[in-house]
Order: sequence, then structure tokens, then C-alpha cells
Amino acid sequence: MTFKLLNKSEVEKIYNSHMINDFPENELKPISSIFEMMDDNSYEPLGIMEEGNLIGYAFNLILNGTNYILLDYLAIFNELRGKALGSRTLSALKKEYPDKVIFIESENPEFMEEKYVPKKRMKFYQKNGCIDTFVRSEIWGAPYINMYISNMDTSLTKSDCMSAIKGFYKYMIKNEKLYNEKVKIN
Repeated sequence: MTFKLLNKSEVEKIYNSHMINDFPENELKPISSIFEMMDDNSYEPLGIMEEGNLIGYAFNLILNGTNYILLDYLAIFNELRGKALGSRTLSALKKEYPDKVIFIESENPEFMEEKYVPKKRMKFYQKNGCIDTFVRSEIWGAPYINMYISNMDTSLTKSDCMSAIKGFYKYMIKNEKLYNEKVKIN
């Protein structure tokens, strides 16, 4: 398994072919926001490659000046799910970013009408060694449980995690008034 840094054309194709189906509308950023972060060199949209074939995507926000990354979107293409490719991807991401802490958001099933998919995602992340930060967030009305995974021998405090998560969200929503309206972290 390898990763390929995607260009805007490839991102747009994945966005329109897969992301709009893989993620609820309230979790999906406008593609213009993704492009803006790519232009800032703070966003790494990676294609997940297996034997030369694109099998999924892992889009990452790099919090400059830190060793923190937000795994913003992760998905294996629908027809390939259930083959442990997601688990292998998380393992490969840890190798791709050996000196980084990778933060992960997963829908908080406690607040979701449809609980099966969020619970399944939580089990997936827990099974793959993700550590609960005990930080809960809500952005644009979508409630999240925040976790992290890393190759580094690191133990982050809740305060460390909260600071990183605030940093990600403040980068994504630069307008302070909008940030204060649309983001809740506790």
C-alpha cells in the first residue's frame, strides 16, 4: 500500500464520485475550501494506492508549526470495503507520518439519529489503536468524538488535544464570528 499526493483535478473527481456519497452533507466541506487549504500547502489529499490502483482516499490537514495532523476524510471505495484495507491504511498513515500525531474525528453516535454507522466507525478506530482524547466537538452541527493515533511514544493530555483540535478548526474557519457560532469544543 502506498499513497499518492492528489492534484486538484483528481481531488475534484474523488469529491464528486465518492465523497458526496461517503459523508453526510453536514460533514462535507465545499470543494473550494479544500482547494484553498491545498493552495496554502496545509492540506495533503492522498490517494490510497494498492498495486497501482486507486482504492480510496485520506485527506489530511497539517497544522503548521506542530507535529499534529487531522485525518479530515478517510474512505476506502465502497466496493472494496470489508477487506481490512481501512486498517492497513491507518497503519500505513502512521508510517507515512512517523513523527506526527494523527487526530481523527468520528461522529458521536450518542447524538446521531442513525447510530449503526457511527458505532461501526468508532469500533473500527478503537480496534486500530486510536486513543480517545475525551474531547468532544461539534462543527457545523456535526457532533464528533476526537481520537488520535501515532507511532511516537506520546501521551497527550486532554488540554494538549483540545489545543490541537481548536487549532485545526480555527485554521479551517478563519472568521472569528463564524467560528464562535459554528464550533463547540469541550
